[in-house]
Amino acid sequence: MSLYRDRLYLSAIAVVRPYISRKRSLVPDDKELRAILNRHAVLSGVVLDSDNVYLLGDGQADKLYRAASISKLVTAIGVMKMVEKERLSLDAPITSFTPLRLGNISLRQLLSHTSGLHDPPDYAKVSHTIKPLDALLSTFIMKPGPHPFRYSNFNFGILGSVIEYVTRQSAEVWMRQNVFEPLCFRGTYDTARATDASDSYRVMFPSKPLNVYQRALAAPDISSPAPQYHYRFTAGNLYTDAVSLRLILELLAGNGNGFLSAQSVHAMKSTQGQYGPHDRQMSYGLGMQIIRNDAYGPETLYGHQGFAYGSVHMAFFTESSRHTFISLNNGASEARDGRMGRLNHDLLAWAFGKSL
Repeated sequence: MSLYRDRLYLSAIAVVRPYISRKRSLVPDDKELRAILNRHAVLSGVVLDSDNVYLLGDGQADKLYRAASISKLVTAIGVMKMVEKERLSLDAPITSFTPLRLGNISLRQLLSHTSGLHDPPDYAKVSHTIKPLDALLSTFIMKPGPHPFRYSNFNFGILGSVIEYVTRQSAEVWMRQNVFEPLCFRGTYDTARATDASDSYRVMFPSKPLNVYQRALAAPDISSPAPQYHYRFTAGNLYTDAVSLRLILELLAGNGNGFLSAQSVHAMKSTQGQYGPHDRQMSYGLGMQIIRNDAYGPETLYGHQGFAYGSVHMAFFTESSRHTFISLNNGASEARDGRMGRLNHDLLAWAFGKSL
């Protein structure tokens, strides 16, 4: 977003803010938190600050939300589980265990956005077409990597296809059986199974871009493997709730808690790529954003943000104190400072910078 457009957007938010915040209660009430949520025009949602639960408007801690790019954090856990079971290798070419035309690209490069791949034109729409993955990959010239960090949903969409080629199950079913159910995690990539999820609304300009029930009626069946066509769901289509995300963060903060090895968690938390001039406070591990900012206290934060259809989400934890923080909503100001959502910045400063 250009500086001019950013200022115009923030000015528009200032106009609609009083109408949005007027009837939104926060339970239990916290004056500072309520001020942050109102400042960024949050419609309704849930905030989990470790064991403290705050509900805004009609938000519920067990309500399903489309988690957007927080999906990448959960997908990465499934991929690391497959690596531990020796069904995948982090650094071998993906062509050694799938027929995908990916040159020497490895899982590590997909998980860290260092593959050299970027989102094809109209990538947000291609999953609703019959274009196979090989047709998209044929538009790329596969050069030896690793390449400079370039955030791409396509990387994580391909991981779903990899899972399906190797397991001969759909990514949805494999993740359910091997990650979600063992962890008592409530989640699905399948919109048809998430009909009670929260819709999403765009605050500015006002609209309802995500009607979950209507999308569920038109959702394709992803319960059977189709690796040439299931190349988007694992990037951002996870539906889950705040309580389940807290389980994920506690698992990672606890070095795997016996589900993943400490070595796998360490690999996920190790910097693989830098956002650079786009956002110098942020780097990337394996399916995980890493944030170092004095405003958030002395500890490094690990987790992921998620932006989609007007919703602005995040889930982060600290290593030493094992402090977890989750924010999910069905609409808010989408303004950013670099790659960090302005809403998320203020919430992280509130949650992790309190002792400063």
